[in-house]
Amino acid sequence: VNGNGDKLSGAKVELKKGEATIGAAVTTGADGSFSSDQVPKGGYSLVVSKDGLTVTTPVTVNDADIQLGAIVLYQILTVNSGTGGGNYAKGTEVTITANLPESGQRFKSWSQNGITLAKATDATITFVMPGNAVTVTAEYEAIPIVTYALTVNGGTGGGNFAEGSEVTIIAGIPTAGQR
Repeated sequence: VNGNGDKLSGAKVELKKGEATIGAAVTTGADGSFSSDQVPKGGYSLVVSKDGLTVTTPVTVNDADIQLGAIVLYQILTVNSGTGGGNYAKGTEVTITANLPESGQRFKSWSQNGITLAKATDATITFVMPGNAVTVTAEYEAIPIVTYALTVNGGTGGGNFAEGSEVTIIAGIPTAGQR
């Protein structure tokens, strides 16, 4: 199954003892099931792969049919307002990056569901994909505008101005005898 619990058809299934494959590889059906006949008793590795992702799980074969629970091939990472989303196997190192903010905005942090990010305030972050689906969303905030007070004595042009603003100051008319 995938991280949403959807059954995966067309996945390759192999039973291995060490490096040796036991019997022929089989492919999962439309319902995600598979069967393999005449497997000798013993401990094996069940290797399931599809779309470049592989998961291995131990299995013991006895006299009776074996009923396996869901084998999760990959988890789904959803990235809103950023890049790096996709299908990842548990334990895969994943890097996500927030989109560039709109004018007047800056990246604030990642909101997250399904994981706790160690550095949620970094616009680019790498983490290890857990064994569950994850959704992260880049959050942005307005860049505060810092203003400075300018007081003009003996003229005009004072007020509050943002850093880098061009300000015109006009000297007042001097009183008689002054320049």
